[in-house]
Amino acid sequence: MELTSENSSENIPPAIRPCKTVVDQVKNTLSFLLTSAVNSIKKADSEKNEIPVEKSSSVDNPQILARKNKNLGDSPKVVSRSEKLRSKEAFQKRVKSFTLQNWCGKPLLLNPMLYAQYGWRCSGEDMVCCSSCGAVQCVQLPWPNATNYEEQCLKTRSKIVSGHMKVCSWSSSYCNDSFIIPFHPRYSNTQQQTCMLEEFQARAKKLLHLKNDLPLITDDVKEEMELSEKILVQLCAAADFNDNDDIENLMVVSSIILALSGWDTKSDGDSSNPGIFCNESSRLVGLWNFYSVGYLPNETDAPVAKKQKKDEDFTAIEKSYFHPLKQHHVWSPWVVTIKPMSADELSDERTSATYTDDDVLPGWKMLKNLICSDGLTTSKPTMKTPPRAAVKQARRILSEWSSPM
Repeated sequence: MELTSENSSENIPPAIRPCKTVVDQVKNTLSFLLTSAVNSIKKADSEKNEIPVEKSSSVDNPQILARKNKNLGDSPKVVSRSEKLRSKEAFQKRVKSFTLQNWCGKPLLLNPMLYAQYGWRCSGEDMVCCSSCGAVQCVQLPWPNATNYEEQCLKTRSKIVSGHMKVCSWSSSYCNDSFIIPFHPRYSNTQQQTCMLEEFQARAKKLLHLKNDLPLITDDVKEEMELSEKILVQLCAAADFNDNDDIENLMVVSSIILALSGWDTKSDGDSSNPGIFCNESSRLVGLWNFYSVGYLPNETDAPVAKKQKKDEDFTAIEKSYFHPLKQHHVWSPWVVTIKPMSADELSDERTSATYTDDDVLPGWKMLKNLICSDGLTTSKPTMKTPPRAAVKQARRILSEWSSPM
């Protein structure tokens, strides 16, 4: 029997025998957990014991008490990752990822601002990726002259909302609509109008530092934007320029028109590659390919293409006149007002013409009307007729009414 017992123990598979290394690992893990728990308890007890001592010492020292109360009142708010992703900074970062190389030839109803509003960023050519759930979409469309082009665009647009994973919250908890329609009247209040004027003033002053590198704005552009001499004077006053900066100065005119159109710059007058950008759409434009205020071509000085030598493999690029509106992205809030997405918009009956709100002015027109109408003036409106003359006129009218026929 004993021999049988020994044979049976030897026949036990090694896989189910206790392994010494595994047991040691379990012991070490338990020991580490116990040690960590004990240390945390000791630390908590020591902090509790220190609190009354700190309070008692702060009674005699008012500076310590004031500093402690200030720290308690100014304690930083813990911002969750979800709130960070839905902030204005994160939204603009996602918009910036839609470059011309990776996102080209898309219609207005598939503009980058809508994708960024619902948490999408451009991860490659015609590719978008959710910043939370990691869902990926390939946004490839048929040729614009295809019969199913509009149908495919609407189907792709619906995936901006439905393309997320089921556990993702972007479908129902997206960024505020004010991110894509910042100039809509529903968000227009005194604070927002003041901010618009201050930002216009800051942009104009920074752009003026470009000096002769500023693009030349033609009279045709001024006429198209309905910028008369009177309006240009009002823009100069709103930009808070000096008295010697008048509308006869081409640099002043260029800077205020660019600022009115939403353009800004980080370059200074000494930059070798001056450029301007749109903060809303992240559009960046270099000014070296445009006629500047420092160069005024005559009628006989038409741009002539440079003759190409035999050893040259490039052609000269002709300069053109800068148009402050047409150089924007077609979906920039400064030149168009886009309708935000909603559940009702996912119907197949919609057409691409309904995705812009023509009843709401774009950003540059809103700013122009704000400056010209002086919308922030809080003083009482002045009477066109003096009070004394108005009283005499009212008495004359009353006497005529009361006189016999």
